[in-house]
Amino acid sequence: MANEQDILAQCAEICTEEWTVLSAVYPEYTSHSEPPSLTRTAPVSIRLEVPVEIEEQKIEIVPELNLAGQSQQEDSITVSLRNLPPLILTLLLPPTYPLRVPPLLVHLHSANSWLNASAINSLHESLSQMWQDDVDTGSSTGSLWRMCEWIRGGSFLTNDSDHIRLAHPKPSILAKRLKDHDNAINMDNFAQTKFDCQICLSTVRGAKCIRLDCSHVFCRSCLNEFWSLCITEGDVDRVMCADPQCVKENRQVTEDEVLRVVTTAEAQRWKAIKRKRALEKDPGLVYCPMAFCQGPCPSPMAQRGLMERETKTVDDETMRREYVSLRTCENCDYSFCMLCKRAWHGLAPCSSDITSKFLEQYMTLEEGHPERLALERKFGKAQLIRLVNKLQEDEENRKWLELSTTKCPNCLVSCEKSYGCNHMTCMRCSTHFCYLCGRKLPGDRPYNHFSERGPCK
Repeated sequence: MANEQDILAQCAEICTEEWTVLSAVYPEYTSHSEPPSLTRTAPVSIRLEVPVEIEEQKIEIVPELNLAGQSQQEDSITVSLRNLPPLILTLLLPPTYPLRVPPLLVHLHSANSWLNASAINSLHESLSQMWQDDVDTGSSTGSLWRMCEWIRGGSFLTNDSDHIRLAHPKPSILAKRLKDHDNAINMDNFAQTKFDCQICLSTVRGAKCIRLDCSHVFCRSCLNEFWSLCITEGDVDRVMCADPQCVKENRQVTEDEVLRVVTTAEAQRWKAIKRKRALEKDPGLVYCPMAFCQGPCPSPMAQRGLMERETKTVDDETMRREYVSLRTCENCDYSFCMLCKRAWHGLAPCSSDITSKFLEQYMTLEEGHPERLALERKFGKAQLIRLVNKLQEDEENRKWLELSTTKCPNCLVSCEKSYGCNHMTCMRCSTHFCYLCGRKLPGDRPYNHFSERGPCK
């Protein structure tokens, strides 16, 4: 009997020491109904809430099979995480634990139900085997610490595979839960950590700091004051990470980063100035010709699908060339030709009386002249050369028509005389007219005109 009492006392001492160490190192993991006693004769109820902390890696969430053995309709989702929701264990420590009997795992489940029943059962078996493994190796210090470390390290997730795969009826729902939990843990860890601000050179807790996407950390108040001043003065190019390396690399901040630091009004001003600066650098920028709008219309990157097509037929080449002039106003959706500023006319050429003015200006400028280069950047050199050639061709045609033809006085079609007298009959409207002076002649006696005194006689 005394021997049995010694065993009970020894077990109670080991159990109390194990629990004391575990509570001291991981106080947030442990809770129990009453503290273990050196004279206990009844089992002690222990509750462990052990978070899973792993090296950041990708976790694949696959659809779980239903009762009929068929997978759900959702696709697999892959997320990258470091922190998983805790596993909650309820155990009973018998009086003769750990020398005689193992801890009794009464209940095991995962917060947010991220482990399915099959994984829970497998985990249950592994935890139950740990005490027997300790006994086989001659260890008598208890298995609670080993259980917590094994769960915390996430070793049970990989087993013999090199990646983590979780099964769930709704992968999208589980993925959101896991990401929300991971973000909350990361934010909590960040808030409790101290950082050195490179602006004020002070050491501040993360709760008063902000981490940018480049991982550099600054005082929220310092960065807010710096960025707000730059935005107010219109110096938006300085709204960036203040770390010397990022300044050297000219790393631009995102809109989300700006919204996290400054007010909404300041962020909108920053965005408007950035867009204005970008538009000013666009050589192809034109403005909407509608009087009520006058909005900027940048180079249509999204409208160049026809220019980026892989097929290269003659028709496609023509369309790529012609669609360079297309602009669509982002404010009023008005589509127009950037050359003539009229409504978009497709492949039909611009009216020469509209384009001739700036084309004549272009032709008078010498090669390499700044104004000539500016026009080439704005409208495209190939486009301008094509328009100049067309203008010159039209001018040659006009001169030839003036010298070699006479217009019908009725329908104004140009008529050329190949032989015969100067009495002409229009092929379009059958009007009689004089080829020399262009006067309309009566159809019943057209030759009387040539008998009259004058230059046509």
